[in-house]
Amino acid sequence: MLIQKYLDGLLDSAAPYWQSRWAAGPRPGHMGRYIDRDPRLIRAVLPLLDHWTPDRLDRILTQLAPEWSDRIIDTLVEHVDVPPAEIESWIRGPLQGDIHRLRGCTMMHLWRDVFRDGTSAARAAASLGVPARAAHLTYNPRSAPPDLPFPSEARRVARDDFGLGLDEVDLLDPMRTMPAPVFAAFSRFRLAAWPADEAVLAALPSERGKPLSVALPEFARVACLTREEINGWQGMLADAGPGPLPLAEIWRLCTPALAWRRVGVPAEAAPWCAAAKLPPEEALAMHRAGTLEVSGLRTLALLSS
Repeated sequence: MLIQKYLDGLLDSAAPYWQSRWAAGPRPGHMGRYIDRDPRLIRAVLPLLDHWTPDRLDRILTQLAPEWSDRIIDTLVEHVDVPPAEIESWIRGPLQGDIHRLRGCTMMHLWRDVFRDGTSAARAAASLGVPARAAHLTYNPRSAPPDLPFPSEARRVARDDFGLGLDEVDLLDPMRTMPAPVFAAFSRFRLAAWPADEAVLAALPSERGKPLSVALPEFARVACLTREEINGWQGMLADAGPGPLPLAEIWRLCTPALAWRRVGVPAEAAPWCAAAKLPPEEALAMHRAGTLEVSGLRTLALLSS
């Protein structure tokens, strides 16, 4: 995809910075074989190490075939809003060891929201008839998310908070008043510390003809980002890049936004620093000196595009 190639190019231009941060550690002991194979993975692994301990990340990655390492890391990056221990419980339980099944598993977050005592994965596995935790991990790019039911506790919330009868909360009919994927997507944003459901709807990019039951789960794939990061990177792509990012592809913002978040410059400036090919260490120095201005970065980026 042209947009992915463009984003990759922006991150590649800062490769010396990502490599220096990787060399500074701490880093997983066995991760070297993935990085040696494709040093560009560093930029995605670094944000993961802000959430995962090196040992836990190693235990996940060393069980899997190296040819899937980039997709696995991208999938984990997209889910940095979920605590590592919790995400591993879901992978080994309801997802039966297949990391790819995380992609599009929106209903997982409704279960997480309803059962915040650490039992959500075990309860969901029991509802699916999954007998035991998977000892080994896999990545099957053709697999689909599990068909998780709507938990009865959440149906009661739907009735109490929205005045809906239990027959109005339907898993399959997107024309219903409040279909399950909408509840689940709101849950993910809520658990990722977004301030309110109204803030999510205000930030949701409009896409003509796409129902809320489809659009909101697609948007939920960037719940790990802030509204400022999402708006900033989308705006930069529309103005200086290949063009507007379709909602179905919005998850592609996770790696560049989280990588630049780690640099420490303001969210509104980060995408324009990247577009202007400003070295991250220089951008940080300018920010600390009070000379980092979005307008100047935008001009530079547009001149060089």
